Amino acid sequence: MEPSESVELALHRELHEELNIDVKPGPVLWRTEHQYPGRERFALRFLLVSEYEGVPAKGAFATVRWVPIGTLSQYDFLEGDREFVEQVERGRIQLLCPARC
Repeated sequence: MEPSESVELALHRELHEELNIDVKPGPVLWRTEHQYPGRERFALRFLLVSEYEGVPAKGAFATVRWVPIGTLSQYDFLEGDREFVEQVERGRIQLLCPARC
């Protein structure tokens, strides 16, 4: 996040920069903190995005695709994201699927 940004504005900016989509951020689904070796501890917030405009572009990513929730553990997530992904797969965090998935 930039110093003067809200969480919602930062999410909108990042997804526009990384995937070339414009999103309408929803509620926070999960909050946690993480620390990578040699780095400062930081806060993570996962927000629901149920609406967006544009076609997701892979940009810096090898691929971008919609996958069934039950298959998420087959993919390589950053360590700080893994607890959230596990909670989603176990059904402890409910997601609404965008109309395009």
